[in-house]
Amino acid sequence: MRQIAFIKNPDKIQKLMLYESSEGIYLFGYDRLNDTSCVWDLHYDSVKDGLEYCNETFDIADEDWITISDPEPDCQHDFILPTKKADSKSAYRYQSFISGMWIENFIADTKENRFGGLTANERLYRLNL
Repeated sequence: MRQIAFIKNPDKIQKLMLYESSEGIYLFGYDRLNDTSCVWDLHYDSVKDGLEYCNETFDIADEDWITISDPEPDCQHDFILPTKKADSKSAYRYQSFISGMWIENFIADTKENRFGGLTANERLYRLNL
């Protein structure tokens, strides 16, 4: 199970993802809204502990979370779309599975905090998530 939430009054962190895996509960923090790798992650023993941290630290209520699909096998857990490393040499070269094809996706070190005029929910809807 994965869920995302958007920070209401963002400072450095714009978005959060909570991921329940066989290895435990991970909380990923992002400094941008677009689909990219996280800037930090935390590990919890339970979903409840992760949700409590998000509520206390970021004022995220239970109803603020949006459930999204689990990552595909061999894909990055912290990306929304199915995404994998393009090669082991570059930290910023990825491939994303879009419209039935793996497309090279260079994650630049820029701050893009907008969705091209779309709300977060509209963007997720367009991505069929």
